[in-house]
Amino acid sequence: MIPVYIYIIELTNWTDPKAQRCCAIFGVEANFLFGLKALMIQDPISVVMYSFFFSLIQLSTSLQIFEREVDENFKNITTAMWNVIITLTTVGYGDYYPKTNFGRLIGIITAFWGVFFVSLFVVALTNTLDLGESELRAFILLRRLFTRKILRESACKMIQSRYIIRCEEKKPEESRNRVKIRQNQLLYKKW
Repeated sequence: MIPVYIYIIELTNWTDPKAQRCCAIFGVEANFLFGLKALMIQDPISVVMYSFFFSLIQLSTSLQIFEREVDENFKNITTAMWNVIITLTTVGYGDYYPKTNFGRLIGIITAFWGVFFVSLFVVALTNTLDLGESELRAFILLRRLFTRKILRESACKMIQSRYIIRCEEKKPEESRNRVKIRQNQLLYKKW
């Protein structure tokens, strides 16, 4: 499984001769690991999705090959895919499980690959949701503007509440609306 990934990454621009010359300038080797890191920065979701589907096909086919003679359920590829998905995502229902030694070996490989895959997914999600420098500056500016708008609206409501209270307090005692005064006093304290 790993040699296929190495071959696929070797076909990208991140490991070609031009990339190797550029990396040599900075004392870096343009190998599989550099290509994987570059692809994870460039398009992390695609790396995760392609590796998931490729792993699913490869592992479920291997599992079906070893288990189809022993277990009737594994004659259908979808059962093997179900088992691989459940094992990859570390859920592990246990409704279908391998019975042969080689099938169990595929299950162990799938479990370890699942731990790697879940961590790869977390890294991809983090890289995707991480704000760039200019995005972060725009976010901070917008947050300041939104906060300023909220403060301005609160100040207007506070002034309005205080004005209503003053107007009611200037009225004679018998014509004052005490409920209106109390409501605005509570609003005033809120703002």
